[in-house]
Amino acid sequence: MMRIQKYLIVFVVILSFVSCKGTDEESCSIIDFDEAQVMTEQELFSKVEIISLQNKDDFILSNVSQIIVEEPYILIKDSKNVIYVYTDKGNLVSSSSRKIGNGLGEYSIVTAFGFNSNTNHVEILTPQNLLCYDTHFNFVKKIPLPTEWSKSGKGMLFFGQIYNLSSEQHILVPTSISKDSNKMFIFDSSKAKIKEELDCSEGFVAGINMQEQCFFDFSDHLLGIVPPFVSEYLYTFDKAKNVFSKAYKIKFGKNGLQASDVDNLGKNEERLHNWLMSTEKEFPITTLETEKYISFLMKKGSNMKKWFMLFYDKSSGKIGRINCFSNKEIVFPIAKNADKTSLYAVVEKNRLQRIISHLKNNNVNISYKETDNSDYYILKYLYK
Repeated sequence: MMRIQKYLIVFVVILSFVSCKGTDEESCSIIDFDEAQVMTEQELFSKVEIISLQNKDDFILSNVSQIIVEEPYILIKDSKNVIYVYTDKGNLVSSSSRKIGNGLGEYSIVTAFGFNSNTNHVEILTPQNLLCYDTHFNFVKKIPLPTEWSKSGKGMLFFGQIYNLSSEQHILVPTSISKDSNKMFIFDSSKAKIKEELDCSEGFVAGINMQEQCFFDFSDHLLGIVPPFVSEYLYTFDKAKNVFSKAYKIKFGKNGLQASDVDNLGKNEERLHNWLMSTEKEFPITTLETEKYISFLMKKGSNMKKWFMLFYDKSSGKIGRINCFSNKEIVFPIAKNADKTSLYAVVEKNRLQRIISHLKNNNVNISYKETDNSDYYILKYLYK
């Protein structure tokens, strides 16, 4: 139970619905979870690549809390806020361990991090600033963020994710404890000012998630956007036209969580938290979009052994289901990141062989070179 609570972020938001534009609603594709059919990994994936994350004497990765895949790098944050940069082959490039502190170009708290492919900068968001480094963590610059602080704890604004539209234009996602946590902000770092707001409040169901990646570059001009809470809608952002619109409407189905379930619990935060942690109602806590598929990690109950994955085929509209556990052991690890073609999960060494055996039993092609110099592995699931 504690392991689940470590990752789940729960917050209470006053549920409000904004009137829907008819044309926007009609253009949404419908994803109906009740239509899901059991499938196997062999039907879905062409190959699983297993990438060993290299250890070095001075840099030993432990307690992974978040991963970001941004060609040609893999970025990983551990529980001590140290960020590691690896190549896409798993070779260690650098670590930020010597940048933790209170001096110039140093940090102590990380609210978000990322990699800007336009500048080749590693970006670290603190409660006040956007810090930029090269890939060896040489300090480049500091940009003030439009954060807001309150002694009472109310009306605060901090940022928990960043997406880079260009070298100077970014989308910032507020943390769950922030005001306006159902919005996103287009931020101009050259002027250190917010340019525009993107409102994701319509279709809000519940403030519980493990959504570490909200932005998905599945085409040259279209950006997929998943709100950082349980929502009935998924969005797109046209980078060429600067247009934000709904793309998919989700029907959670007869066994699924509904907005009315949450609304009926009232505004008692502790009561809502406990109910969401234990309810047998099914709902997605991580949604990842690629060029061909949208995957949903579905929570059911407080026991992770009941969790499962749903895969929506964007071209056919069909939905498949794969269980995350078999015989009380995890066989499909929690995917935390996606690019155009693949899902990415991080796995500890002691869980790897069980997953490999499961993949072999399901006739999935595996690319893997065994090494003794790794405690963690990236599993890259390539869609067919």
